[in-house]
This record gives sequence, structure tokens and C-alpha cells, in this order.
Amino acid sequence: MTEQEYVEERLQNQIEWYARKSRSNHLSFLYLRVIEIVLAASIPLLTGMMKERGEVGLLSDRSA
Repeated sequence: MTEQEYVEERLQNQIEWYARKSRSNHLSFLYLRVIEIVLAASIPLLTGMMKERGEVGLLSDRSA
């Protein structure tokens, strides 16, 4: 194996590793982004449900 072949093989291996890690990180980013959007969208829905039950605010409408 020549020096040039060794460098090319090693470089190719590193490029492939970087590509795999990049794909993995991108999919993780997209997954977390979907979770973030779903949770953000649920805030108004949950707040509306709690308001109907009188559970919104520091002091609820119910007496303790």
C-alpha cells in the first residue's frame, strides 16, 4: 500500500463516518423539533381545558 492509497483510504473512512454522524444528528434534530412543536401546540389546548375547570391562575376559582 502506497502512502497515497493509505491517505485516501483513511480520508474516505473519515468522510463516511462524518456523513453517518451528520445524518444521525439531523434526524435527532428533526425528532426533537417535532416534539417541540407538538408540546408548544398543546399549551393553548391544555390551558383552555384547565380554564373550563377553573384551574388556571395562581388562585383557582374553587375554594380550598
